[in-house]
Amino acid sequence: MRTAILIGFLLGALPAQAEQTWLLQVDRWGTQTAMTLHFDVQDGQLIGRLDGERVQGRISGNRIAFSLTDQDGKRYAYQGSVDAQGMHGRADFP
Repeated sequence: MRTAILIGFLLGALPAQAEQTWLLQVDRWGTQTAMTLHFDVQDGQLIGRLDGERVQGRISGNRIAFSLTDQDGKRYAYQGSVDAQGMHGRADFP
């Protein structure tokens, strides 16, 4: 699995349960890639879309983790933390 650094910028507030939109900047070996993450949180469960692909995950305290499987069956996983500065963590790409 390949690993990239994940940095997100919140485009709204971060309430415990609300629809959210994030602009993610992923550094893949020196190349910046931008993605848009839309999700809803209910009781710690995260469900949404990352550039149109369905994502599922969890938010617990300041920790966030989510994954998706693309149309070709490849799994992408993201994990990190959320604070006042944004989302920071790692992304594993196939």
